[in-house]
Amino acid sequence: MKVAVIGLGYVGVPLAAAAAATGADVMGIDIDSGKVESINAGRSPLLGREPGLNELVKATVSKQKFHASLDPADGANAEVVAICGPGSSARTSRSPCERRSRSTTDSSRQRSIRRIGRRRRS
Repeated sequence: MKVAVIGLGYVGVPLAAAAAATGADVMGIDIDSGKVESINAGRSPLLGREPGLNELVKATVSKQKFHASLDPADGANAEVVAICGPGSSARTSRSPCERRSRSTTDSSRQRSIRRIGRRRRS
């Protein structure tokens, strides 16, 4: 099974690594080149305590089951697409900086969805 995970944060990375551990071919997509580079090097990009995640990312990348990309078109052949992004707490933020960040994340997510959709239809 081919899976695309859009958003490689605290939800997307564990989801992608777990799906890859089941044997799925997983393409993670994110706008952060640092996260993409980290995953493709076999390291979790997440800061903090995520027991076992770094090892799972390393194992699934080494088995070529988990890859990451900046290009949403790389997820166009996926049978399943998971969209992982900021939750409801970000929507109610009052900080202008947080609202701008949310807007950037939303527009990036929407572009990813449109690109995958166009590629799937063609």
